Amino acid sequence: MSRLYQYLQQHQAQTPQVEAVVEGETRWTYAQYLAQVDRLAAALAAQGIAKGDRVGLMLYNQKEFLVAFFALRKLGAVITPINIQMLPQDIAFVVQNSGMKLVIIDQSLYAHLQHVPLRFVIVGDTEAAHQQLSYQQLIEQNHPPVTMAHTEDTELAFLLYTSGTTGHPKGVMLTEKNIMANLEGFLGIVEFGEERLVLALPMFHAYGLIIALAAIVKAGTLILVPKFHPRSILEAVIEEKATMLPLVPTFFTILLELIARQGGVSVPHLRLCISGGASLPAPLLQKIEATLNTTVIEGYGMTETSPVLTLNDPKTGSIPGCVGIPLPNVQVKIVSDEGAPCPVGETGEILVKGDNVMSGYYNLPEETQTVFAEDGWLKTGDLGHLDAEGHLFISGGRKKDLIIKAGENIAPQSIEAVLYSHPAIKEAAVIGIPDERLGEDILAIVSFKEEQSATPQDIIRFCREHLSASYIPSKVEVMAELPKNATGKIIKKVLKEQIAQRIQSK
Repeated sequence: MSRLYQYLQQHQAQTPQVEAVVEGETRWTYAQYLAQVDRLAAALAAQGIAKGDRVGLMLYNQKEFLVAFFALRKLGAVITPINIQMLPQDIAFVVQNSGMKLVIIDQSLYAHLQHVPLRFVIVGDTEAAHQQLSYQQLIEQNHPPVTMAHTEDTELAFLLYTSGTTGHPKGVMLTEKNIMANLEGFLGIVEFGEERLVLALPMFHAYGLIIALAAIVKAGTLILVPKFHPRSILEAVIEEKATMLPLVPTFFTILLELIARQGGVSVPHLRLCISGGASLPAPLLQKIEATLNTTVIEGYGMTETSPVLTLNDPKTGSIPGCVGIPLPNVQVKIVSDEGAPCPVGETGEILVKGDNVMSGYYNLPEETQTVFAEDGWLKTGDLGHLDAEGHLFISGGRKKDLIIKAGENIAPQSIEAVLYSHPAIKEAAVIGIPDERLGEDILAIVSFKEEQSATPQDIIRFCREHLSASYIPSKVEVMAELPKNATGKIIKKVLKEQIAQRIQSK
């Protein structure tokens, strides 16, 4: 049985009049929320959705996401949130690779998949909704109630696709046991009372999803901001008397810029801000606390771990540069390149273990085997160190090449593939460079074929024609030759060192 769905039943019985979901003019109590969930579960069952079926959610932070999520859990279906910021070809791959039987999709996103031979439930009153299944019509139909599917908490429940450094996105296989373990660990550090939490973090990301579930498990109120818009977030915090605000560092930066332009803000009810998704610079941490007069805590995690691994304790607040202590049910160790344990304070790769760790990558047994060390320890690919008190510091960057831009994982290979299609480019490499606002931005380094050339502006324009906005390099540098090893492979480590020296010398 789904423990997540059972929490909704519990709240419906014990706190039926507490506000569960606020979005625009919609204000649902837990009793009203569960009624919506049960109606959709019955409608989807009538459409043939059953235990084990893969169902995609391609939605913004809207109430329909939360209704569909718990309806699918009641049916025992496998939930696959689709990251709408991925490249179109990657979205198509996720749909095909996961074996989706149905996609619940917002009307504004339907164009991305309208040519895919698949059934859709469309949220929004459009012509497409009449051609396919209409969410509103489904929810209004009277179907016999369905009983909760019998499931084990070790069965596949979620497929969350994450960017890889090469190739297509990888489907992270998570069970309800993984998610519940992470919720228990997270709530073991962050105490939830009668919280009113403003959620602008996308729920198709593991970070936004686990925060949303934490609020629901503790019978809190979720105030949804469908898309990131700083003024909407600020208005929600003020008007809804929010007590918690989770964001990524870039979003905090933009929010503070808005507050500065309007001469300050008073948010006396806001007791805690949570930062994750990327490193939180110490000056930004201090500025958030001073501007909002609240406590800020930073965490660290990854989709493969459901996702939270470490978190600062709100009672003591954040330590600059520190991403906290391991959750009570998570183990963390630091190892050298040879796999030997590192002494306190010495940098090495971060390995983790716990019930929150994924069972593996979907249909990728070799890659799954690669990321697991002996005895079930997951190799994060990140470098860091532990201090004597067990605080974790991400001290050495990442072993992998992923770029984290505004909290979004960007795979360089996707951009490089486009660059190599430019008729003048001979070699191309894409790396992340530090950026105060975004955390990291995208730099493309290219060399040209003989008697061929283009300006950096030409190349950026070319990228705009072939890439989603978040994948477009902000800068292009031209080299006669890119550094390569003996086998001809471009050495990104050398490129990063050269760029870092150039930045420091400015």
